[in-house]
Formats: sequence, C-alpha cells, structure tokens
Amino acid sequence: MVAVKIPPPENLSPTPDEATKTGLSDYTGGSANKRVLHINLGIFKYGTDDKSHAAALVFALILLIALLGIVVAGFHVENAAWADKCFGWLGSAFLFVAGVALGKSSSKRSDD
Repeated sequence: MVAVKIPPPENLSPTPDEATKTGLSDYTGGSANKRVLHINLGIFKYGTDDKSHAAALVFALILLIALLGIVVAGFHVENAAWADKCFGWLGSAFLFVAGVALGKSSSKRSDD
C-alpha cells in the first residue's frame, strides 16, 4: 500500500481569527470558566456549563441510586408490593429526567 501525501491548502492565513483564538472550552480539566458541574471518576470525566443540564444529570443520578436501593430492599422483604409500586414511580421519574438531560445536551444554544 502506497501512502499518498496530501499537500496543505495554499490559502490559509498564518494568524488565527478571533474565533480560533478563543478556542474550545475544556470543562473536564482542572479548572474551566463558568463550569457548574464537574465529575471526575478517573477513567470518566465530564463537565458542563449548562445549569439545567447539570441539574437534570444530578437528579437522574439520585433517582438511579434510589432505584437500585428499592431493588435491593425489594429482595429482602416478604411483602414486596410496595417495592414494585415505588420502582414504577421512580422508574418513570428517572426516564423523564434522563430524557430532559439528554434532550438538553443535544439542543443547540448560543452564548450571545
């Protein structure tokens, strides 16, 4: 297999424009401007500057932990009808909040 060398474009300016100078914000780093949520689990890092997206993620994580607690508690009781009802309620709430978090992350917004 022969490697093809692609020549660089000839019409590029050597000085960056204003948008290129600002660059992209890294919300997963040690510090970031206007960051409201930072999760660092070693192999998984996440950060955002969107308050409603951060709140939806936090609520989704709390509901997921509560769901896991209901599942564990449901295995250790004899009458698990309440656990089934709570699991249904928390499952619906989790799906709603997770949908808000995903929908908010995919929406395009401007910083103007």
